[in-house]
Amino acid sequence: MYIPENNEDLIKKCEDNNFRGTFSIENDIIIWKVTHNIVLNIILHNHDDEGYISIYYVDSKGRSYAYTHWHPENDEIFGDLQNINDNEIIVIRRDIFGRKKIIIDSKQRLAGLKNNIFFSYEKI
Repeated sequence: MYIPENNEDLIKKCEDNNFRGTFSIENDIIIWKVTHNIVLNIILHNHDDEGYISIYYVDSKGRSYAYTHWHPENDEIFGDLQNINDNEIIVIRRDIFGRKKIIIDSKQRLAGLKNNIFFSYEKI
């Protein structure tokens, strides 16, 4: 079980595990730019025993749109980030009207959506 001591410790662990993208820290928040249009904000120890992860889509004009967030336990943060890095998390990119939308979930739970005409999904 790995619980990051601080922001620098988590970033080092991610970099040591060859995470893609770039990391920075702003106002005690880790900013992980996974791709040119997928950005995560990560807060360690948001409450006593949990952190905070939010996912944003950044459009071609640089506007950010918050899509989802969750509150993993402190000992789950690195695992969640590793799942995102390893493409174990799926990004659904279009809703039934063709609008871009991002929903984060596991491959296993979304397996049933594979043949659903309303969704197309791809790796981040």
